Amino acid sequence: MIVYLTGVAHGFVAVAVAAGLLAALTDRAPLRVGVWAVTVGLALGWGLHRMAGLPGLPLDAGVPTQGTATLAALLLACSASVRGWGVLRAVALAVLAARGMIDLLDRVADTAFTATSVINTDLVLNSGALAAGSAAMLALAALAGHAGRAAPRLAVATVLAAVLLVQASGWGVGAMLGLLQSGALEVSSGRVSFVARASELAPLAVYADLALLALLGALGFRRRWSDADPEAAASRPGRRLILAERLSERRWLRGTVAMVGVLLAALLYHDLYASRPPSLSPAQAVTPNAAAEIRIAVDAVKDGRLHRYAYVAADGHRVRFFLINRYDPGHTHMAVVFDACTICGDAGYIQQGDEVYCSACNVRLFLPSIGKPGGCSPIPLPHAEDGGDIVIATADLEQGAKYFSEVVAPTTASASPP
Repeated sequence: MIVYLTGVAHGFVAVAVAAGLLAALTDRAPLRVGVWAVTVGLALGWGLHRMAGLPGLPLDAGVPTQGTATLAALLLACSASVRGWGVLRAVALAVLAARGMIDLLDRVADTAFTATSVINTDLVLNSGALAAGSAAMLALAALAGHAGRAAPRLAVATVLAAVLLVQASGWGVGAMLGLLQSGALEVSSGRVSFVARASELAPLAVYADLALLALLGALGFRRRWSDADPEAAASRPGRRLILAERLSERRWLRGTVAMVGVLLAALLYHDLYASRPPSLSPAQAVTPNAAAEIRIAVDAVKDGRLHRYAYVAADGHRVRFFLINRYDPGHTHMAVVFDACTICGDAGYIQQGDEVYCSACNVRLFLPSIGKPGGCSPIPLPHAEDGGDIVIATADLEQGAKYFSEVVAPTTASASPP
């Protein structure tokens, strides 16, 4: 759900802000012009994204679209203070909307919209996220338009130019990357380094756009709050009118701050937490006893959770393995396996809920099958059961060192795990 909401934000915040500010800068801006421009742009972006995956095309559609969007943003920025919509602004806004659609589709390409052909929770949540994101963009355009009408014209033109130049810089880097990949631009260490560093900053553009909109809203509020007609303020009806206007402006400012705050919270949650790849749970270090064995009590690991351990081999390789009850606590049947497979190597396995999957290829494992060789299943680790303990010989763990790449300082300590 959050992927679709933040995907809409990343793709269309700049479009919404630009549309609102353009309307504010234009004396007679028919709404239908902006609506038609954005609608055509969305359809164009959808079509280009579909075409990019077709075989036989000489060039990925992303490269010319990036370049065209960059040019459109620059043209809009240069004409930010020019009166009237004009064909140029309508075309440029359509191109920006097309680029936003491509960006959205790229961001959600690896996320399934729904797993079935019937209405289910994923379908409802993801559809709701798209609807909420679209509504937020419409509200953002309205808030930007009001802030643009309230703030000084020079400030509005400056903010619009800044928003568009931020987008143009990111899209220009994307076009440059495409040209480097296609061979149209000679590859050099300086260019590659520049593209790499600029690409890391590109996702921050949406934060800059929202911050600029909040700043413009504050400027508009300050101007309307202090810009009162002295003659009107001298009469009681005039004072009431001024008070009503100030209360209205306060509501608009609160709405702008609230919308910016909600979008920032969603974006930060996704970028700092939800989008982070899953990581392996910590592995408990184990060392052999005097009999060169690792002993682990079955009662401590039969709860159905994945219990990960690590043993440092004589050559320094850190050998991970895990134990998991393949059934339920009342029907204990332990699986003891290396935390690696012959296909994906030592990427390891992760448990989420009742599912265990490979962190490299995301294949889900049938829990009762863990411990059996083949496919992406973890490699079985020889073991025995003795007096309620799982007993693993260190010689078998030493044999498993070839499956792991991590090397640490070997230890000769001798202790039994708790």
